Amino acid sequence: MYSLLRSRKRRPNNYFYQLDDFEFLSIDLCHGEAETLRILSDIGRLICENPIYDALDFEQLHWHITDSKRAADLRGYAQQDEYIAHFFAELERLKREREALYGGSTEKNEQSRQRSPFLFSKNADSEALRLRAEDYVNETDAEKRTELLRAFWWRQFPLEPDPIINDAKSAHEPLRDAAWDALGIIRSPKVRAFALSALEAEADKLIPLLIMNYEDGDRGLIEKLLAEASADKDGDDIIHSIGLNLNYQRDVGFKVPAWILHWFYENDRCSSCRENIVRELGRRRLLSDEMLRECLYDSNDDIRKYAEKRLEKRAAKRA
Repeated sequence: MYSLLRSRKRRPNNYFYQLDDFEFLSIDLCHGEAETLRILSDIGRLICENPIYDALDFEQLHWHITDSKRAADLRGYAQQDEYIAHFFAELERLKREREALYGGSTEKNEQSRQRSPFLFSKNADSEALRLRAEDYVNETDAEKRTELLRAFWWRQFPLEPDPIINDAKSAHEPLRDAAWDALGIIRSPKVRAFALSALEAEADKLIPLLIMNYEDGDRGLIEKLLAEASADKDGDDIIHSIGLNLNYQRDVGFKVPAWILHWFYENDRCSSCRENIVRELGRRRLLSDEMLRECLYDSNDDIRKYAEKRLEKRAAKRA
């Protein structure tokens, strides 16, 4: 996996499921001193040599190590290896840059300026979300606007989507990408109209909007776009990106059409995404015995255990 990451040339829309898998695997393998040193050195070397990555891509790994090691241990690691020192230094630099984007400390925006858009979106109440949305609407700096908007990848934007639709056409690429991601969990006639007017957009941006705003008669169009995306040279990454978005759509209360869940069950190679699909199909009572028997041979251990339990319960009911 490390060789694959080192040779990677691009990352469509910042989604690359092997990167997450590699980070989780690294966390699992950081048992002893020698293993931790080698893994940290490899990651430092990776961000030195391949410009598509930066230290924030491995922030969870750093949190894990920081939780389990003393500050003196971390300093010792950095002194032993130039790549580890580079990783730690870059992570701190990027954290400072991220925090500096918010500036100031007025009481009104205190919650809005939490460092992590993900943590903010998970913990913020409706008033904090509204304040952040207003900050985004009123902000003129593209970088700050981007960072404020990223919280709405996981929580629905509480105001009208017009400014996000406008930013989805922005010349500033990070802002444009953030806008598309935020639109992926908004159900609105305005978002649907925008999506249908932008059918030439990248599949991992466009298809989530069409799914979220699905209406009777859309199946043929979405199936066509999914087939084209699958045939792309980056098809696995594109399908993974859309599969992730299905989880966010479910989390905001949208009921993804059953046929789409079945399509991703058959076609998404990411075992984590597939587990979410299987569990959602199970919640809706859409898993056949044949599908559960297939799941007994899945590469994901949690899927295998889930299938075993479901089959055992069904056998007990029939007995």
